Amino acid sequence: MLLFMLAALLGMNTVLALGLVLLWRAQQRLKAENRTLRQEVEQARQRLGQLAEEVSDLEACPVPQARSTSESVVAEREIKNRLEMVQNQPKQMPDRYKAAVNMAGTGMDSEQIAEMLGLSAHETQQLASLAQISQPMGQDASGQGWGH
Repeated sequence: MLLFMLAALLGMNTVLALGLVLLWRAQQRLKAENRTLRQEVEQARQRLGQLAEEVSDLEACPVPQARSTSESVVAEREIKNRLEMVQNQPKQMPDRYKAAVNMAGTGMDSEQIAEMLGLSAHETQQLASLAQISQPMGQDASGQGWGH
């Protein structure tokens, strides 16, 4: 009987020890989470301080006066008129670019064109590509078919 009681007591101690180990592990995990959360709170406080400074700086800046509706309409019309004037002006391509497009249309390679006109090879490739895209299918800048 004594042996039976001793075995039961030993079993209970084992269960208690196991419970304590699990409790200790949970405590360690919670401490780690607590540290992480404290760091995040500190970072949030610092960011909040920065934002508060930015708000103070913005509040210190003078607020521009709002325009009346008629002034806004006039300004908007003026901007539209300027844009339309710029859009309606004929687009002039620099002579070197025109020459590069024409040379590309004759089949010269970008590096040759670049060397002759003092442009970069990349620039002449772009000009040739843009010229092809902007022309009707199968035509070069002179209106002739590519390769003619």
